[in-house]
Amino acid sequence: MKSAAIFVCFRAALFAAAAVLTCDGTASWAAEGASGPQGDSWDSIKQLPDFSGVWQVGSFNPVAQFKDNPLPLNPVWKKKSDELASIRAKGGDIEGRAKYCIALGFPGGMVGPEEIHEFLYTPGQVTMTDVQGYVRRIYTDGRKHHTGPENFWGDSIGHWEGNVLVVDTIGMQHNNEIAYGLSGGRNMHVTERMFLKDKDTMQIDTVIDAPDAFTRPYVSTALFKNHRDWEMTEWDCAQNNRDLNGEGKQQMNLVPPDEGPSTAPLIPNHGPGSRKDNG
Repeated sequence: MKSAAIFVCFRAALFAAAAVLTCDGTASWAAEGASGPQGDSWDSIKQLPDFSGVWQVGSFNPVAQFKDNPLPLNPVWKKKSDELASIRAKGGDIEGRAKYCIALGFPGGMVGPEEIHEFLYTPGQVTMTDVQGYVRRIYTDGRKHHTGPENFWGDSIGHWEGNVLVVDTIGMQHNNEIAYGLSGGRNMHVTERMFLKDKDTMQIDTVIDAPDAFTRPYVSTALFKNHRDWEMTEWDCAQNNRDLNGEGKQQMNLVPPDEGPSTAPLIPNHGPGSRKDNG
């Protein structure tokens, strides 16, 4: 058992050389400390790497995404995952948060199929926005983590190590998803290293510690492509939330919505895609 545990630690360290994975089940990035410009002033921001533009996650397959790097689920969470896989194999519908227009939250919301991000620099803060208008604030002004309530994106504290943005996040809601339909549980802790492989490719190396769900921390890498000719536009799930029937249950609705403008308000729970006129 001891040799197996050492192999697990060694393999994870090879997967991401910057990560330190200990055999007591904890993980963190090597603590190099802050170095170079920290973006704490407008002049300092000019020296940071160019994260401008619109970034889109690479190819995404919800079935195959964990094939080569499976989640280290404990028996309880493995049973939940197998149940979801069985539903999917039978052509059923997974009751994920997206079906109810609820944000996936962090960390799952970083790499979904439609995830598009934009980075904004201000002194002491890096702000990430996505196509649905969600905002993730990464504070780089030296503050400590707060002790406030859990939320979708957690509490993110960052610092720059050369051209790498290192981000430490806690305070995520326990039902934030780590995979579609599968929550991560309580006390999740995520560390990321964000950097440019080239001017149009961003790499984000991530360590997820989910003590309720995992037997050990999970190490992964995601690549994002820059589309400098794109502009972020407005879209919200609630604008076309037509995947619920009149009882609030999920069902697929492929009937096109009524064409043409309408001033009638959308009324929930009157059938998929329905409108109800006043009076």
